[in-house]
This record gives sequence, C-alpha cells and structure tokens, in this order.
Amino acid sequence: NYHLSKNMNFIGLGGRGGGLSEKIAVKRRWVHPISNKIPLDQAALIEPLSVGHHAFVRSGAKAGDIALVGGAGPIGLLLSAILKAKGLKVIITELSAKRKEKAKESGVADYILDPSEVDVVSEVMKITNGDGVDVAFECSSVN
Repeated sequence: NYHLSKNMNFIGLGGRGGGLSEKIAVKRRWVHPISNKIPLDQAALIEPLSVGHHAFVRSGAKAGDIALVGGAGPIGLLLSAILKAKGLKVIITELSAKRKEKAKESGVADYILDPSEVDVVSEVMKITNGDGVDVAFECSSVN
C-alpha cells in the first residue's frame, strides 16, 4: 500500500523531476521490460491502463453494475474501456468538448453527461430508475 503513504513519491512528483527525458536513473523495482513488438505509442498507455485496472479491482465492481466515471481523459477512457469489457454500464461526466467526442468515438460510455449542461444527479437518477450508481470513479485530476 505504498500508494497510501503520506510520503508517496514517484517520478514527476515531489521534486524528483519528470520522466520525459531521454534518460533517467531509477531503482530496478520500477523498470518493466517492454517487448520490441509493442509500438512505443501503445506501450506508453500501459501505465494509465494499469491505473484504471487497479481502480477497477479495488472497487469491487462487477458485471451488471452501473459505474459513474468523472472525466474522459486518458485514465477515465481506459478505465471505462475496462468497465465495459467487464460488463458494466458506464456513465461518463465531462466538460471538454474534445474529450466528450473521444468518449463517444471510442464507444466506452453508455451515457456522456456534461455537468455544465445538465444536472448530473438528476440525469443519473433517471438513467438508473432512481437507484443511483453502484460505483463511482474520479478521473478528472482537477484540483
């Protein structure tokens, strides 16, 4: 549970500098070999995909549940893809027109709600026949 530590620190956070340089020194623990058969643009998605998968596993969500995902950025979209693959109904909330379009194009959401246009709580209650969602994920990364 290192991710729950008050002293949690990783590349790009807490003064260690970012990982977007040509070279960086890290502990062996953080190095994961990637097959040459995986294009780098796809390999770059492994980390945000694993963040979404970790959230899904910890949530206890299961097929048939209804999930609310706040944010359609990379992590929100990848998490939503996992949720759909696991048999959940997915409702995404997103303000950005570009990200709403990505959510629509990718097919990872059953519903896409814009909080600046609709009352999200009312819409969710309509969609779920008054039951609400079974699980919610915050993926907007907005302070």
